[in-house]
Amino acid sequence: MTAMPPPLPPAFPPTLQPLTAEIHTYFRELPGLLDGGNDGRFVVVKGDGLFGVWDTQWGAIQFGREKFPDGVFLAQEIDRRFLDVFGEHFARAAAAAPEAA
Repeated sequence: MTAMPPPLPPAFPPTLQPLTAEIHTYFRELPGLLDGGNDGRFVVVKGDGLFGVWDTQWGAIQFGREKFPDGVFLAQEIDRRFLDVFGEHFARAAAAAPEAA
């Protein structure tokens, strides 16, 4: 059974609630993506997984639409500034989450 991720910070609009798992995955993986030299590129996230990195937003969205016809995926820019603004919230949420069995 997969545990529900903690809620998003209040600064996130309610329309992003269906992507809560993807957003948590993005922030968990963001430091590694940045360390890998991907700043400014775009990543596709579905659930708890990363599905590739693209040079353009269009490339990431096109892949996501083909791979996930239900339309539920995140195509997000890899940007260090997100860690500055939201990193602490997601670090606390990750620390408070129960360990996967």
